[in-house]
Amino acid sequence: MRSALYNPNLAGSTQPIRRPDYKVAIRTGEQNAVVVLDVYQGKDFVEIVGWRMVNEKGLAKMQRYKQIIELQDDIPLEYPQSFQHQ
Repeated sequence: MRSALYNPNLAGSTQPIRRPDYKVAIRTGEQNAVVVLDVYQGKDFVEIVGWRMVNEKGLAKMQRYKQIIELQDDIPLEYPQSFQHQ
C-alpha cells in the first residue's frame, strides 16, 4: 500500500460518472498495489477507501475499462499538507 501511495506510476479514475471523487494510485511491479482514494474537492484531506493487490490480468482490466494514465517518475505527486508522510 505504501508504494502505491507514495511512489505510484499509474493513476486515474475508478468510477468517473458514479463517483467522480474516487481516484486510484497504482504501483506496478511483482505485485501490483492499488489504493483507492476519495479526493474531496476544496478540502485539505484525502480518505483511503480501499486497497488491494492485483495480478497482471486484473491490472489489464483496470487499464482497459478505467481512465488510467502513466505517471512520469521525475514528476512528484503533490498531496495536501495534512497528507504529508511523517
